[in-house]
Amino acid sequence: MSRSLVALALSMPPHVAADRAVKWIRRRVGGTMTGWWARRRCSYPKTQARLLTGLRSVPPVDGIDDLLDHWLNRRFNLLGSGWVEVGFKEGLGALITQAWPVDRPRVSGILGLIDDPAYRPIDWRVDFKSGYRWDARGWGPSTPYGHRPGVDVKVPWELSRMGHLLSMAQAYGASKDRRLAQDIRNQILDFAAANPPGWGVNWACAMDVAIRIATILTAYDGLVSAGWTADPPFQAEIAALTLAHGRFIRAHLEGGGNHLLADLCGLILAGSYLCDLPEAADWIRFAVPELERQILVQFQPDGSNYEASTAYHRLSLEMVQKSLMFEPSPQVTDRLRRAIQFARDCAMPSGRTVQIGDNDSGRYLNFDPHAAELDFSHLWRDEGPSDQVYNDVPMQPESAGPAARLVRLKVTLPDASAIAGLRRFAYPDFGLYGWKNQRCFLSLRCGSVGQLGRGGHAHNDQLAVELEVDGVPWAQDPGSYTYTANLMERNRYRSVLAHFTPRDGDREPARFMAPFQLEDRAKAAMTAFDATRMAGLHRGFGAAVMRSVTLAEDGFVIEDWHGGSYADSDTVIVNHEICDPSSLRRSWGLDIAFSPGYGLRQLQT
Repeated sequence: MSRSLVALALSMPPHVAADRAVKWIRRRVGGTMTGWWARRRCSYPKTQARLLTGLRSVPPVDGIDDLLDHWLNRRFNLLGSGWVEVGFKEGLGALITQAWPVDRPRVSGILGLIDDPAYRPIDWRVDFKSGYRWDARGWGPSTPYGHRPGVDVKVPWELSRMGHLLSMAQAYGASKDRRLAQDIRNQILDFAAANPPGWGVNWACAMDVAIRIATILTAYDGLVSAGWTADPPFQAEIAALTLAHGRFIRAHLEGGGNHLLADLCGLILAGSYLCDLPEAADWIRFAVPELERQILVQFQPDGSNYEASTAYHRLSLEMVQKSLMFEPSPQVTDRLRRAIQFARDCAMPSGRTVQIGDNDSGRYLNFDPHAAELDFSHLWRDEGPSDQVYNDVPMQPESAGPAARLVRLKVTLPDASAIAGLRRFAYPDFGLYGWKNQRCFLSLRCGSVGQLGRGGHAHNDQLAVELEVDGVPWAQDPGSYTYTANLMERNRYRSVLAHFTPRDGDREPARFMAPFQLEDRAKAAMTAFDATRMAGLHRGFGAAVMRSVTLAEDGFVIEDWHGGSYADSDTVIVNHEICDPSSLRRSWGLDIAFSPGYGLRQLQT
């Protein structure tokens, strides 16, 4: 076992470690037994179902010739990898022997449909950052991950979501280059042969299965809508693949959060494309009302997402926006209107979105391959003028008594006019408050850890301030960088020491209970919020700590009160004069590399 895994296990409370061990044993043992049974029957479904088209369209895209060259030559740049060749060097014939004997005839038949003798297969099951490859015969739902240092399961998952097919279909619509349509066709067949339903790393997570089938069907529909004619054998195989994906999702629905949202959206899309199939109609009858219910659960009354992550707000809203193939209820419509407004308010003048909580760069049917990592403007681009909703802010009384320590930062801006005309925004359900105008953005994070107290995607960022002036970040959340591939780095990016927050030495205000669980200990709450001052407190360090941000004539005054809300003769007072971003980072020790997306890091300047 790796050193990081040992350290993680020892850091968990005994009951959490025991619960996770029991779940791991159940998953592996149950998966082994299920796999033993499943390998005796062909995993590919047989269906005569027709596949509808004309349900979805793909918008045009420009300037991707360089990307097409990479993809056609099996080079991919995913999750910070840089461009890496990911061809399956053993050749198509090897895929037959890798499958279980009962699946080999079907695999051979699928491969026989690949009509280009020069076609280069893709290595779908490899983490091409580390070189580790998952077994083709492992039962998908019991796939091990996070089991070896440096190995990242998200790499094959991201590749197999097949997002590049959307851009290839867009390019075909503009150019009618038959080579692109044929390569999309053959890649889908390649995947179907290399990943028999239920087997291997790409059938481990229903969410990825759902996103993949949504991508495949949208790309296929885009080709047909642009005039391409699919041959009948391929039509039969893509219908069978759609059925296999829908059946897997329905049988492996996840417990909640963005995973369940993806599962439901995948069922709706898969069911909508399959004709004359009662089973597919059942998926839709189940998924549509459940999706409406989940929208009202996962998008809170103020419009924010309950994951406590702005990046997962984007992903969840993308899934909903692109899967509402029905007229939602008025309550759902209002909730989504507020969700769009939340995304607007999180955008800074530079166009970058304030980054709070985890960011795994997850996207759903992304039609802009050149979009910046933290540009969320597509969420409201077609929604017309802003319809701002101001949310009431419940207040908690400030902690009484003298403070043991007061840390004061006077932030002086080069141009005081940058803060003229600031307007307020408040999202108490999420825990985000701030002021913004066309030049300046300042926010205070103060609220729930998300997921009804589980904190699966939350960081130790309570009372963190984010500040951007004239496109220059003065203080910014560092992002996430990685998940299970490097648990030490994951916790470093989740740490209070990585954020512009009140400090108590190197103590954390909440424990990292697991890679995707943060202790709900801080209980942050706002104490003041108006046009000139905002303040909040938390009790993660034991005694209360309060941060206040006050608007000044030439900038801001940020004060951290430890143990009380006023100073007396015994209060230790520390003052910092901040006149530029580098002085702020030096005074707070904010030297961690900024990560705008999963696997990416940028040095601070």
